[in-house]
Amino acid sequence: MKPLWRAGVGLWCMVILLIPSLIRAQESETRRRFVYWDLGLQISVPDSWDKPVFSAGQVVIAPAGIVGESTVKGALVAIGIVDPLRDLGLSREATLEDIAAKVSIVPDSGATITNNGTTTIAGLAARYISLHDPTNKVRGLSIAFMMPDGRIGTLIGLAPEDQWGEESPLFEEIRASAVLIKPSAFIVPSLRSRTVGFTAGKITFALPEGWGDYALAPNASIYHDLAFATYQDDSGFNNGAQLVLIAETLDKTLTLRDAVAKVIGADTEAKGEDILIGGRAGVRFTETHRATGQIIMFIGVPNGEVLNIFRWTTPGILVEATRPILDSILTSVRFAN
Repeated sequence: MKPLWRAGVGLWCMVILLIPSLIRAQESETRRRFVYWDLGLQISVPDSWDKPVFSAGQVVIAPAGIVGESTVKGALVAIGIVDPLRDLGLSREATLEDIAAKVSIVPDSGATITNNGTTTIAGLAARYISLHDPTNKVRGLSIAFMMPDGRIGTLIGLAPEDQWGEESPLFEEIRASAVLIKPSAFIVPSLRSRTVGFTAGKITFALPEGWGDYALAPNASIYHDLAFATYQDDSGFNNGAQLVLIAETLDKTLTLRDAVAKVIGADTEAKGEDILIGGRAGVRFTETHRATGQIIMFIGVPNGEVLNIFRWTTPGILVEATRPILDSILTSVRFAN
């Protein structure tokens, strides 16, 4: 199936150009912990730092006023997922050290590797490089590691060279704080907390506790837990479960499977599954986003002249943990026609 929302992974030296997002985070007395669910990785950062900024394949966190600047003006940490071949143009023989260098050093920038060696991230074997970019007056630490599922993760810390002596111990604390998080740590909220209407699709359904809803267009709305951040790019993902609902005109000359496939841009070979939505027959297509591992489900159900398309996304690690939320929403659907 052709993915409808694609987002490449850029060099980590460019992460400072991202736009901040607004999310809640759990806090402790001196450190704030947050989970990057695409990797299943939790780290702790200073309470004074701003909220994490998520996009497909990466999350960036720094003190207030740092993310969004065109130059590195303070400490900044980026955690990412990379495909060495597709994203970095490296060979299959590339080492973790090769990857750590590629994601952090801009070609022809004059940056040099000042140190390298072995380390760990959340108990996983890793390789690191230390770098110095005299042109931009930046020093940094870049770490690459392999997740248990074979994907490659990276953690990069950057700071102005005149702040490096102060910030490098902090980067070490952040690295040491990393732990792998299991899906069992995800807490399913109370289900069917309130009922909402989707006028364009002529349906109502129940949302879990803590979920918000926002109109994207006259025929489209988005729903997600307000405790989790929507990604700040065009990927349409979230650091938790998210639903986008779109109403389209139903093409009655096609079978339901073909009508849904036409709307979502599925390949002709893509197989759809039969599914019930509010007791009515529907079709579901499922795919996995390569860069993030997010699971994308497109669920179509007709209602008179309207075809409702539910786009459900969740980090791959949470696909089963969030299943009760999706099942609750779908079984609660009520049709006006």
